[in-house]
Amino acid sequence: ADEMIQLLCRIPRVLDARGCTEHRSSVAFAAKFDQVVRSLPLFLRIMNELHNKFRTDFGQAMNSSAAFDPIRPIYDESKAFDPEAYRSDSKTFTELRAEFEQICAWQREMDKMRTRESIGTIEITSRQLKQTLLPFIEAKKDLLKSIIRDEAR
Repeated sequence: ADEMIQLLCRIPRVLDARGCTEHRSSVAFAAKFDQVVRSLPLFLRIMNELHNKFRTDFGQAMNSSAAFDPIRPIYDESKAFDPEAYRSDSKTFTELRAEFEQICAWQREMDKMRTRESIGTIEITSRQLKQTLLPFIEAKKDLLKSIIRDEAR
């Protein structure tokens, strides 16, 4: 709103033209357009309603961010994962199976995750997060499959 009012103040108005000075009822109005607009009760009410709407929407968006809690461990592991070190660790078949089940659970969590959600005036997009984590999950799943195959031989 401030930027719009400042823009309007910079626009030359007909009343500011020299030939129209005798028709102006108030020199102060033309010079203080921004102050007049900001003092209008309608403007103040609308700005108040907008601020309240944004606060409410932001609060709801913060509450809906809990949907990303199951995704956090996937993200943390993707940052610290080293395939060569993982392959060199000796694990039992039971441990490998548990890890594979964990990856399948991660896959289900990623499938449940919405790529886009609108909450009032706020739009939450998680497409980039999903595009970042899905290749990691697939790569780890493929690595586990190859380790299990190698152990079976």
